[in-house]
Amino acid sequence: MTDWGVFTKPVLLQKAWFALQNLFYFNTILRIAVGAVVALAFLGKVSELGVRAFRKNANTAALLTQD
Repeated sequence: MTDWGVFTKPVLLQKAWFALQNLFYFNTILRIAVGAVVALAFLGKVSELGVRAFRKNANTAALLTQD
């Protein structure tokens, strides 16, 4: 038979709760870090598109003034 008294000891419950909290905090920090990396990658792509659009407009303006 299982000794259920083992699971009701305060020390074991505290250790289990502490481990659960650490896992939650780690998961939260990991989500924030991944979100930051994704946001930076997205901003990099948006910035790159802006640079391309500016170059395209600059080239078009240069072509129009060559007459």
